[in-house]
Amino acid sequence: MAHRSFLTTALLWVGLVAAPLASYAQGTVVLTGKVSGRTADTVAVSIRENPLDPKEQITYARLDDKGEFRLAVNVSGPTRADLVYGDDVAGLFLEPGNQLDVRFKGSDLASSVRFKGRGAEANTYLAEVDDKFVENDGFQVLPDNIMLYEPGFISFLDYRRKEEQKFLKGYSEDAQLTPAFKQYAQAEIDYSYANDRLTFQDLREQVVATESRLKLSPTYYDFLNDKSLLTNAEALQSEQYHEFLLNYIHYAAINAGKQRSSPDFYQVCYDLAKNQLSGPVRPIIMGRVMQESFRFGHVKQSAAMLADFRSIDPKNEYYPVLQQDFEAHKAFAIGAPAPDFHLLSSTGDTVSYVSSPGN
Repeated sequence: MAHRSFLTTALLWVGLVAAPLASYAQGTVVLTGKVSGRTADTVAVSIRENPLDPKEQITYARLDDKGEFRLAVNVSGPTRADLVYGDDVAGLFLEPGNQLDVRFKGSDLASSVRFKGRGAEANTYLAEVDDKFVENDGFQVLPDNIMLYEPGFISFLDYRRKEEQKFLKGYSEDAQLTPAFKQYAQAEIDYSYANDRLTFQDLREQVVATESRLKLSPTYYDFLNDKSLLTNAEALQSEQYHEFLLNYIHYAAINAGKQRSSPDFYQVCYDLAKNQLSGPVRPIIMGRVMQESFRFGHVKQSAAMLADFRSIDPKNEYYPVLQQDFEAHKAFAIGAPAPDFHLLSSTGDTVSYVSSPGN
């Protein structure tokens, strides 16, 4: 069961006075439904519009006395989203024009959710994949499969991918899935495999404290020779794709002789992403590298990368978010001046520090 905190998210409340469904534009998704055994007063759809911004657009609808709700969400194209009820979350895939009827038990959204209407096939697939694969430890790296050695781990990944492929193929034969969703579903399969294989050695070293770092066979990383893994426009909606690319850039930097503790590690990662990636995912991964640099307090390198990034982001999609993030972390970087403060001493006197050019 998934959980999420909304303390830092931007909220968008939507009234329940709804026009007829036909009047909504093609960029709108309409969700109507009912909660049985309600445990909260609202249901919401959460969309992260900018992959570099942790804030989400959350559209709420209140339940009426019967537990029924209606809400409309604007989307610019195929979009990953979350259906939220209290602390429970279920994944959604929304496309313009979807008209979904959503029903679930208030005590168990994730396991009980059912969909009807336009877009139901894709979202039913997500719910079934979650139940069959995500919530099944046998198909997950943690907690048990990370203990395997190289041959067993590759066998596990191959078996999981085969079962996921079989499930998607069988489901596609019985349901009308859109091309956009098929691309997304395939990308989730491909990149969960690639990402888990790429990170196996590092993760195992962290988790299995009783053994030394595994020595892998010379051909273990040969799957990375498929450069189509790096630039895949059909996978842009896949979070697994983004995670794989970021981990690949880390791997490439370490292979180039840099360690994470190196002062220029993130500058090297930034340059690798700039030179090896292309398409719309390129600025996203470059931005994520910069955000890592911000968080580790590399002010000088971060400022240089941010200045260079302006030419990479001519539409100004990501630069404002990155600039704000940089400014927020710069004040807490190692070696930065202490912020002004006022404290009370044990005797009740005020002790102050106010920065000045001479401090």
